[in-house]
Amino acid sequence: MNSSGILQSHHPALNINNFTLSNTHYGANWSNAAHPGPYPTSSYPRGGIYHNFYCYIVSLNTNPSYIYLKNTATGAFYRFPMPYTLNSSYGDFVMSVDHINDEWYIYGVTSSSQIIQFKGPWSWTEMRLTNGDAAVSINTRKDDGAWASITSFSSLPMASDMQGTQLGYTSKGGVRYKTNGNQMVTLNTNGQEVFRYSSDPMFGNSSNSTGNLWRHFGHPVLATNAAGAGLSDADIKLTITGIEQT
Repeated sequence: MNSSGILQSHHPALNINNFTLSNTHYGANWSNAAHPGPYPTSSYPRGGIYHNFYCYIVSLNTNPSYIYLKNTATGAFYRFPMPYTLNSSYGDFVMSVDHINDEWYIYGVTSSSQIIQFKGPWSWTEMRLTNGDAAVSINTRKDDGAWASITSFSSLPMASDMQGTQLGYTSKGGVRYKTNGNQMVTLNTNGQEVFRYSSDPMFGNSSNSTGNLWRHFGHPVLATNAAGAGLSDADIKLTITGIEQT
């Protein structure tokens, strides 16, 4: 969490029986007070942690043209341009990873019926491990000037409040959003609709209030976890019977 510009974290392995927050410092352009430079203000959208990255913008009012990405595992720090201003009335954003094709994306909301997709300029492996084209020098911030691509997707109308338009992500790099009709829609990386859920309590849709927080994250299942759940291999058997005509 971010408290007055200071990044704090809870370590479950160190504090198993209680919730303890401690200041976190990861070097690479961050001060000893454990906050980035610059850090988010009270203006929103502020940011979130996705795939071990702390993603944020400073302020819609003073600096809407950049998004900052901090790798909390390696300390790498990045700044990317945001040529499309996120709309504060709708304006959530999220990082999504395509684990199959080794790509990553940033999705943002620019209006009640438009989602913008920013494709990362290097692979997810490089971004995650801070190597290759994503390598960052010690005590510096990598300011990248261009995305691999920027694409605008049309969406169904979303609620005109930030908490009602929280974005989610899929394990294949897609994005999920909530409509103002209380539906959850999943888009793939090409902006094509894949699924649409309506009135499903599993996803928090227990009322007709468009202001209800409603988002869903999808992660790939590790082979070891799948095996432990008895899902290691597909087991589909198809038998066709009939009468052969002679």
